[in-house]
Amino acid sequence: EDKFINEQYKNWRVNSPYLYDVVMTHALEWPSLTVQWLPDEPEAPGPDQQEKRLLLGTHTADAEQNYMLVVKVILPSDDYDVSKHKGDGESPKLTKVEVMKRINHDGEVNRARYMPQKPTIVATKAPAADVFVFDYATQPDKPSTDGICRPDWKLTGHEKEGYGLSWSSLVAGRLLSGAD
Repeated sequence: EDKFINEQYKNWRVNSPYLYDVVMTHALEWPSLTVQWLPDEPEAPGPDQQEKRLLLGTHTADAEQNYMLVVKVILPSDDYDVSKHKGDGESPKLTKVEVMKRINHDGEVNRARYMPQKPTIVATKAPAADVFVFDYATQPDKPSTDGICRPDWKLTGHEKEGYGLSWSSLVAGRLLSGAD
């Protein structure tokens, strides 16, 4: 079965330039159970480029430290004509993925979601019943080496782990969470 999956992946990889305008791959150190585009629009890093940001969380092995991650992604600009370079090997290097912030987290990050009214406020769900809320703008870019999770707020009330997490788009600061 692994051989079949690898063969399918190779087939997709060969044909993807004909199916998509842009395909980026980036191997993370650990898998992520959650991903969300952040809505901010940083200044373009160069001609024919745009910068976007992602919110990710790690799902590590038991003894390894987990993190909430803010990731910078450099993409071709929306008006860049990729068809001029598609398949010719001449396309300039317009893409990049870089971790901007790494914030200590207790256990894997089951879900991470930003508050629509203030996107630097992020709520996370972990294997414990608690919900952590961080203002990532006030967190250091590199985590403390002690591995201690220091959220701005820790919300309690659930008795079990969960994945449900949603900020209200109508009322700032209103957060809904769900657990098993």
